Amino acid sequence: MKAGSIGAAILSLCFTIAAQPDNGSIVHTGQATYYAATGDGNCMFGSSPNDMMVCAMNNKEYDTASVCGASIHIKGPKGEVTVRIVDRCPECPVGNVDLSKQAFMKIADTIQGRVAITWSYVETTVNGPIEYRIKTGSNQWWIGVLVLNHRTPIVQVEAMKNGSWSPLTRMEYNYFLDTTGLGAGPFSFRVTDFYGRQLVDENIPLKPDSIFNGMANFSSHAIVIEFLSRKALQTFPKTMLVTFTGAPLLSTPGKKYDLYTLTGDLVAKAHGTELTNNRATRNFPKSGVYILKLEAD
Repeated sequence: MKAGSIGAAILSLCFTIAAQPDNGSIVHTGQATYYAATGDGNCMFGSSPNDMMVCAMNNKEYDTASVCGASIHIKGPKGEVTVRIVDRCPECPVGNVDLSKQAFMKIADTIQGRVAITWSYVETTVNGPIEYRIKTGSNQWWIGVLVLNHRTPIVQVEAMKNGSWSPLTRMEYNYFLDTTGLGAGPFSFRVTDFYGRQLVDENIPLKPDSIFNGMANFSSHAIVIEFLSRKALQTFPKTMLVTFTGAPLLSTPGKKYDLYTLTGDLVAKAHGTELTNNRATRNFPKSGVYILKLEAD
């Protein structure tokens, strides 16, 4: 069942969480195949007969469900299609995507079976707030929580426990678990997306097999980044935006730099080449968009 909206949501920015998806700036290459998809799968979203533009991500990039609910835009020999990631393809190599037959038909003839593609992450189109599903069998000593209907990839779910936020463990089947339990409820959850933004919802009851609405969803990250970057570039003139989606690598030989978060916090201040060594990266967030201020020529 679906209950009404519960609690209050809080949106903040921190840009410090590393995750498997990227912000869409990377073009991936691989091959597409198709399977008898229903919309259900390892991500545990359930079947979606009215939306079969879905896919299974290769095991490596599935990365313990970190891409569940994310969308990718695919270009093939015949056309293009945007699909939502709902499943895992254990046998698919890196770069490959297994599509629903309906999605595959948008980019190639099914008789081909396997075709070369390029793809990039894009935002998922959703309406309404995020949702929480309490897992079957949950009780005061063990609980599983699934986040549904999110616009951007989810990287962390925390619960208020003994007066502080406690992270839940993500499973390959996309539920976040606390194996020691959270008590009898109701619960407060804090959800963090790929861009470090957070939503907090309160008064979620302990009702297994039930879905509860949060109060909000993550806004379009493109809008947020555009707003913040304009503000940041006014504050820090003669700068550029840079995106790190894996281990930080930056080469600015002979120049000094300052590196800031989009909210203006100084992350690093040294020579550019030092950003590739452990001294500079020890506490450096490995994913996100940052402001790079280079020494003038």
